[in-house]
Amino acid sequence: MRELEGKVAVVTGGAGGIGEAIARACADAGMQVVVADIDEPRLVATVDSLGGDGIEVQGVPTDVRDAAAMESLRDAVLSRFGAIQLVCLNAGGPPIRMTTETTSAYWKRSLELNLFGVINGVEAFLPGLREQGEGHICTTASLAGLVPVPPVAAYNAAKAAVIAYMETLGHELREEGSPLGLSVVCPGNVATNIIENAMQLTQSDGYEPSQRELETTFRAQARITETGIEPETVGRAVVEGVREGRFWIFTDPEMSTGAVKLRHEAMVNEGALLSW
Repeated sequence: MRELEGKVAVVTGGAGGIGEAIARACADAGMQVVVADIDEPRLVATVDSLGGDGIEVQGVPTDVRDAAAMESLRDAVLSRFGAIQLVCLNAGGPPIRMTTETTSAYWKRSLELNLFGVINGVEAFLPGLREQGEGHICTTASLAGLVPVPPVAAYNAAKAAVIAYMETLGHELREEGSPLGLSVVCPGNVATNIIENAMQLTQSDGYEPSQRELETTFRAQARITETGIEPETVGRAVVEGVREGRFWIFTDPEMSTGAVKLRHEAMVNEGALLSW
């Protein structure tokens, strides 16, 4: 989908971080943009910052964990713009918890956000894209879905499932001769507040983290803030990848492809767990 100007993009988790950067890159490409997010105050601020220069931006409060909410989002976009060409399913987050301390309730929360947020989005938007014979779905997975590292077992597993889900869908669409495009974005460290925001969302659902979890979250957030690439780099990479029709979008190619290659070499050549 090389021509983006004047077309309509929907970005979930778009009120901050990578999602906001994707929304901004879409607006810079001349697209009309719909930003969806569960955080209404940040959503309002983001929409206000994105509008202008003939670009129309709409904010729709949305909980991606709710399939009905995703259908309402789709209907709101169609009501205002009449069509949708690009769907960026970006919402997600990795609260910190060791595998042995991950309860079934925690697994459920993480999978609802990181995996079913994507599944709900595909189920809501794919039929319409198929019917119009044009469009592209882009999901934000993570390098952690290809090269998992502790201590975010539920997040790693969910992102790996997103990758497998999208690869499977891609094969199915190819077999039916569909013109639709798919992309999976696999960022490494990005300088956003993703861990802090995900912990806040978990707390808003009634979960009370331990002092150890809060301290681990603080350290992890500080590390990615200090070492991560800028979100704007990710936003530009997504728009470029969509234009080029790329399935895999690595936002930090040297780090990402290097880590993926090392993991698969350890797997195939040695049958070993990758050492860091």
